[in-house]
Amino acid sequence: MRFYKRFFGQFDTVFCMGCVFIIATVSLSYADEVTLKSGDVIHGKVIIQDANSVLLEHADLGPITIPSDKVASVLISDEIIQADEPAEPETGPPAPSHLVKEPEFDKLKAFSARAKEKGWSSSINASLTSETGNTDERSFRMGFKLGRELSNMKFVSDLAYYNKESDGEKTDDKLSIGLLRDQSFENSDWFFFMMGRYDYDVFESWRHRVGLHAGPGYKLIQKPDFWMDLRAGPGVRKEWGSDNTDPKFEGVAGTSFEWKPTARQTYSFSTLFYAAISDFSDNRTRTTFDWDYLLSDEINLSFVLGILHEYQSVVDPGKDKNDTRIHTGIRYKF
Repeated sequence: MRFYKRFFGQFDTVFCMGCVFIIATVSLSYADEVTLKSGDVIHGKVIIQDANSVLLEHADLGPITIPSDKVASVLISDEIIQADEPAEPETGPPAPSHLVKEPEFDKLKAFSARAKEKGWSSSINASLTSETGNTDERSFRMGFKLGRELSNMKFVSDLAYYNKESDGEKTDDKLSIGLLRDQSFENSDWFFFMMGRYDYDVFESWRHRVGLHAGPGYKLIQKPDFWMDLRAGPGVRKEWGSDNTDPKFEGVAGTSFEWKPTARQTYSFSTLFYAAISDFSDNRTRTTFDWDYLLSDEINLSFVLGILHEYQSVVDPGKDKNDTRIHTGIRYKF
């Protein structure tokens, strides 16, 4: 019971931080207008328009289907489109009941379609393990990822929380939040990046750590099923709860790639090397590996295997310089 009280008490804090994190990074607009022949105007996001109807995503009511014979005009991104004459309804046997989508599913699909139109993608994953016997061990991991990719910009944010207890003793309690933005130059493989990361860890030489870095990057390989980039630049890090809380200027260099050998498999890898500018022996690394296997096309459910390895050259006596976490679980993309 102590584990669950501690876990859910900490989970409330992490959940609240996650909600703030999501709200602060998501921004979707409802700028389209549908003018009815009655004179009423409905604001929202037009998802589909054809000769029979207009499917509109409303901020409060969700997806709304409006017959074309009731529509006077549609305004999409300042472009006025006059309503077409409704087509003759097709006759035929009704669709089987198992093929008829529920309203909730339509609402989710409409939201996903609107987000993808704007370049957004997101996923959430979780894993929970429990072992009893000679060792009583329980562990939990939750992760969230939000991204947006346009022709000249890429934005990625991630959140991960780790919690573990062994024989009633807490052995892991870590929260990590990262932000990354790449701004591409026109007709060039070069780009400019800005990234930041906040880490909270009970078992490190520090309790809180923040790092901010920026600099140039280069798209080394760009293919439909494989991409790889390089980046390097200066930055600063600051720790709280350690012997040295003064800000440290440091440089960062690293690479990342993503490979999709099949339609269902995705391999992702990233490694970053940090070194203090005043003392190169004060350095650290952060390496991640992720294997995603799509289980269901219909609901975008995947099995995921992930590895996080971190190294620090300067630690307190009795602390390990290497820290490796391995997790498996289920990921839902929306």
